[in-house]
Amino acid sequence: MIKDVRNRRKDWDMTGENSFMRVERHLYRVQYRQKDKQWSVYYKALFRTWEGEPFEKRLSNDLAVARKLLREYEQLNDERKPLVLEQERLAAEAKKAEAAKSSAMTVRKFAPIYLALPEMKAKDSADRDKQLSDHIVRLMDDKFLAEISRQDLFDYIDKRRGEMLFRCGEWTAIRSRMGRSKTS
Repeated sequence: MIKDVRNRRKDWDMTGENSFMRVERHLYRVQYRQKDKQWSVYYKALFRTWEGEPFEKRLSNDLAVARKLLREYEQLNDERKPLVLEQERLAAEAKKAEAAKSSAMTVRKFAPIYLALPEMKAKDSADRDKQLSDHIVRLMDDKFLAEISRQDLFDYIDKRRGEMLFRCGEWTAIRSRMGRSKTS
């Protein structure tokens, strides 16, 4: 590990522009000038784990926070536990949940799939079904299919009943009758 640090120091300009300096045991200050002439300064943990593997992690821009995080990593290492902090674990779980949520089927994603089914295309009323599905998508948009409840359907009906018709470029005083023809 020390060898790695020495090699890394050779790559750095030690004139003060760019530097990799030891602050204390296992804690290093990294400072360099970015392409846009702004400075980047942060603190990094660098040590060998109890398994003999190198551990290198960017901790923080603040020295006090970096010291606190380093102590937590060192404590986990002393206890021979995986070097994953509780906050990191929770963040990873939240990211997984967000990914699962983004890939879940919503009303907006389902409508084109439903309308593309061969039995839907073969119907005589396929164009009317498209119009009706547009209203459903407009009002229920990003609602997950697995989470649609009876109350959501009642809310949809109430919203549709409250809408006016738009005919010939003008809003009429006629309320929407939700797909029923004038003869019924």
